[in-house]
Amino acid sequence: AGNATAANGDTVTYTATVSGTDVNTSAGTFLWTVEDVAATIATAAAASTDITFNATGTAKVKCSYTEDGVTGSPQAGELEVTVS
Repeated sequence: AGNATAANGDTVTYTATVSGTDVNTSAGTFLWTVEDVAATIATAAAASTDITFNATGTAKVKCSYTEDGVTGSPQAGELEVTVS
């Protein structure tokens, strides 16, 4: 979860929510990435992170979660963010 709009230079907090049978988020691995717009990710391997957008355009903010032995893993989500 997080804003779908931001201004160039803004820092926005994004949080991933994972659910399912036998999910233990402290045992799994999160990975945040940003495509199509220059950005700085504060903590790419956390459930929640701050992302600073360094250019304008449409960014794809993605998060994947992997946990060994859990049905449906890995899970991934994507949010398009308009950076102006």
